[in-house]
Amino acid sequence: MLRTAQKSVVYDLLLILFSLFLFFYMLFFAKETVAGMLEGLSIGTLSVVPALFPFMVIAELLTNSPTLSDFLKKRGGFFRAVFCLPPIAIIPFFFGCLCGFPIGARATAQLLENKSITKKQAAKLLCFCNNTGPAFVIAGIGLGFLNSVRCGVLLYFSQIIAAVILGITMRSKDDRFAPSATVAPKGRSVADAIASSALASVKIIGFIAFFSVISALLLKSIENEVLLCILSSFLEIGSAVNKIAGSMLPFVMKLLLCAFAISFSGISVHFQTYSVFSAFPIGRLKYIGFKLLHGVLSVAITFLLLPLLL
Repeated sequence: MLRTAQKSVVYDLLLILFSLFLFFYMLFFAKETVAGMLEGLSIGTLSVVPALFPFMVIAELLTNSPTLSDFLKKRGGFFRAVFCLPPIAIIPFFFGCLCGFPIGARATAQLLENKSITKKQAAKLLCFCNNTGPAFVIAGIGLGFLNSVRCGVLLYFSQIIAAVILGITMRSKDDRFAPSATVAPKGRSVADAIASSALASVKIIGFIAFFSVISALLLKSIENEVLLCILSSFLEIGSAVNKIAGSMLPFVMKLLLCAFAISFSGISVHFQTYSVFSAFPIGRLKYIGFKLLHGVLSVAITFLLLPLLL
C-alpha cells in the first residue's frame, strides 16, 4: 500500500515537472505551438474524423445489437477457432480493420461493458484489433503522401497480416467462450449512436491537436532526419507520415518507417484508446509493448512483400 502511494507521488511530481516544462516551452515558442495546433486540427477535422465518423455510428449500433450478438454466439465459430476468443469478438476485429482506430477499441469497450467478453479477453483482443483503417492508409498515406496506391495497399495488408499473427500467438484455449453472466445488449437508437460517436470524434480531434503541438515542440531542435522521423513515429501518426514522406530518405526506408508508424499508431492513438475504457483491461506498458511488436512485425512483412511492389 505504501509503495503504491509512493509511486503515485513520484508520478504526480514527474507530471507536474513535464507540464511546467511544456507550459514555458509553449510560451517561448508560441509561433511553433500555434502552427502545430493548426496542423493537428487540420489532420483531425479534414482527414481523420470525416473518414471515421459514419463507421463509428454503424459500429456503435452493431456492437449493441441483441440480434447480431445472438447470431454470432450461435454461428461464429470461425473466430473462436482462429483466435480462441468468443465469436462476438469478431465485431471489434472487423471494424478495427475496416474503419480504423479507435473504433476497434470502442467496440471492445462496448462488449466488455455488456459483459459479452471478460476483462482478460478484452485485453487480448485490444492488442490486435485496434488498427489503422484502409481509407487513411491507402488514400491518405499511399496516394496522398507517397503518391502510390500500391504502396498504400501494401502497407495496409502488412499491418493486417501482422495483427492476425499477433492475435494467433496470443491464443489460449481458456478464453474461447463468452462469460456465463453475459448481459444481452439493450440496443441503441440511431440518435444515441450519432451523439455518442460525435462526442468521441471531438475527443479524437483534441488528442491529435495536442500531440501535434508536442511533436512540433519536442522535435524542433532535432536536425538528424532519420532520428526525427523515428521519434515522430512514436508520437502522432499523421505528423509522422507527413515528415517521413517529405524527407530525403531512400524510398524503401520511407516505406518501412511508414509501416512501423501505421501499426504502432503513436502515443496519441494510445491515449485515445485509454480514454474509451472506464477501466483499461491491460497494463498500459504491456499494451504499448504489444503495439511495438505489431510495428516490428509489420516492418518485417512489408520488407518481405517489397518484391511484389518493386
